[in-house]
Amino acid sequence: MPLNSINTNVGAMVALGSLNSINSDLASTQNRISTGLNVASAKDDASVFAVAQGIRADVKSYDAVDQALSSAKASVTVAISGATEVSDLMSDVKSKLVQLSDDTLTTEQRSIYTDDLRQMTDQMKNFIDNSVYNGSSLIGAIDNNATETPLDPTDDTAPTDKLVVQSTDGDTLTLRANNLTGANATSGWQAFSRVVYQTANDAVGTSATTYTSNVPAARTSVTAAQARAALGNDDGTATNAVFADAWSNFNTEINQALSNLGADNRSIEFQQEFNSSLQDASTEGLGDLVDADLAKESAKLTALQTKQQLATQTLSIANQAPQSILSLF
Repeated sequence: MPLNSINTNVGAMVALGSLNSINSDLASTQNRISTGLNVASAKDDASVFAVAQGIRADVKSYDAVDQALSSAKASVTVAISGATEVSDLMSDVKSKLVQLSDDTLTTEQRSIYTDDLRQMTDQMKNFIDNSVYNGSSLIGAIDNNATETPLDPTDDTAPTDKLVVQSTDGDTLTLRANNLTGANATSGWQAFSRVVYQTANDAVGTSATTYTSNVPAARTSVTAAQARAALGNDDGTATNAVFADAWSNFNTEINQALSNLGADNRSIEFQQEFNSSLQDASTEGLGDLVDADLAKESAKLTALQTKQQLATQTLSIANQAPQSILSLF
């Protein structure tokens, strides 16, 4: 037989315990709905939360890697633009060399054509010098003394390969440097510019290594033999050998630079696409791990709200039970 007592209301105790349990479940459900997360903190599930934090770090790292790759792509794009401009100008340069190859030109005509060729040569150097992104270049040396015309190559800083982070593990890809400026007047623009600028060793074949006093003097005119040698038709003399294949050699270097830059650009794009796929997969996995099923939580919320109302009424009824004892007196 149940005990009738005003000190111990078993029914109220049971109803209160049930209401507290329902309120706790309701608070958890409301938190899942408001945050959208099934595991929002270590209190919800310590091990799952720890794993999720690691995945979140990876997802953020992919953003940092993408920024680095985007910057690298911009650098390559600038270099490709500069090299393309130089390549386009090379066709005009060849035409001018063909004109200068004609022995029948008058002195005045040769001087005019030589001046045109020098202007084109200087413009190519200008394209190379200005193909700079974020303080560095992939196709030419950075000049450290811009007061000379043409610029003194001996105080330039040659381009170097750039390592760009490509993964969240710190792996890198290499952007190859392509020195179209050239080195010591033996390659690149410096070698080709010997056609229109005096060098210290013009008369000793291909051993020319520097400009006269570093700042080259412009030629008054380019002879037909020099122009023919630059186009690849060398007459075999030591004087003209210094110009041998100047156009084709420089053009080959330009084409190689464009090939390298194009390949490096594709590598960046492939890596960006791959990283984007990895980031999407990681984000999806993180969602599967910690996201709440809002449809399920919505249905559960409605049920818990109903249970809360019933539990409140039950507790109210249980609290009224001791009042029946008064009827005994």
